[in-house]
Amino acid sequence: MTLTAKDEKFMRIAIEKAEKAMEKGNEPFGAILVKDDEIVSSCEN
Repeated sequence: MTLTAKDEKFMRIAIEKAEKAMEKGNEPFGAILVKDDEIVSSCEN
């Protein structure tokens, strides 16, 4: 399975969320939910 540019874009967003969580002193967890190439939900912990 190969990653597309879209996949990489969405993974970068999730990583940014995880980094923001770490800056706040939380565990490094970030997630996004994508449907039809559109983010429908995102969160960090």
